[in-house]
Amino acid sequence: GARVWQVLSDFFVKVGCSPNLQISMQVVDSLRQLAMKFLSRTELANYSFQNEFLRPFVIVMRQSPAVEIRELIIRCVSQMVQARVAHIKSGWKSMFMVFTTAAADESSQIVALAFQTIERIIREHFHYIIETDTVAFTDCVNCLVAFTNSEAGSEVCLNALAFLRFCALKLAEGALGDLEETAATEKQLATDGVVEVTQMKSTVATTCFTDADAHTYFWFPLLAGLSELTFDPRAEIRTSALEVLFDTLRFHGGSFAPGFWSRVYGRILFPIFDHVRADIMPSTRTAGGDGEYEVATEDIDDWLYGTCTRCLELVVDLAAQFHEPIVEAGVMPDLLE
Repeated sequence: GARVWQVLSDFFVKVGCSPNLQISMQVVDSLRQLAMKFLSRTELANYSFQNEFLRPFVIVMRQSPAVEIRELIIRCVSQMVQARVAHIKSGWKSMFMVFTTAAADESSQIVALAFQTIERIIREHFHYIIETDTVAFTDCVNCLVAFTNSEAGSEVCLNALAFLRFCALKLAEGALGDLEETAATEKQLATDGVVEVTQMKSTVATTCFTDADAHTYFWFPLLAGLSELTFDPRAEIRTSALEVLFDTLRFHGGSFAPGFWSRVYGRILFPIFDHVRADIMPSTRTAGGDGEYEVATEDIDDWLYGTCTRCLELVVDLAAQFHEPIVEAGVMPDLLE
């Protein structure tokens, strides 16, 4: 079956990217009908044929020069989620890849349509995303990060940041269940920490997050995505990313073990300031004349005196709030530098 599909898949991609719009639209629609039939059956555990089956949508989305085809693909995927959400398992990966591709589309209409669809999927079907394949949580986060980098307008970016905040909340609440088990079974990651899960209400579990790979695998794409946005040229995106990053650390830091804090400072917070040093020092040292020096400093002034100063304040506040685990994490000497 897989070999036959490989041949068919290549055909769908080739014809789906055809310059003849009528033919390519017909092919994409045929693919949608096939996929709908295929998704009417639940995928068996440890199989990833759904992902293979939906891959032509991803490739045509990346390669088609026709905005009509790219729009049709988003509408097809949206329809599949609405109609077959309970049966989607490995297929989430390809679906999120379609939307991640759309986030960088040159057409702002495509970006807006794709993000509206993602908003609806996360709002209405988040529990399906994480129940069927928790690795899809990371695909979802990476997709949202792609929309925060979109050039299609700040509204999409700011809304994507709000959804990253929502994902962090779900992760902190324990919505993904036993992360050790999840990551070990689905990613064969090495796990070297212990998860303590206590039921608070009937639905909400809190997890003690350690530096186990199982924990960092889910947390760090989210935190790193926010951290990188603190360098965004758009002031409102920088400010909002900083706010979401530190709110996440402040609200959920009580469940972070010292080892986890050590990774947060080493991989998420300190690199922000390393970036400043790398950017600023060479320009001030190697400036040949006053003109060059002024341009170099002008470029970084806004970031340095606005975002960077605020970031420093927030890092200090965080160290005060979670003093004990952060001291135990051994990051204080670096912090005081």
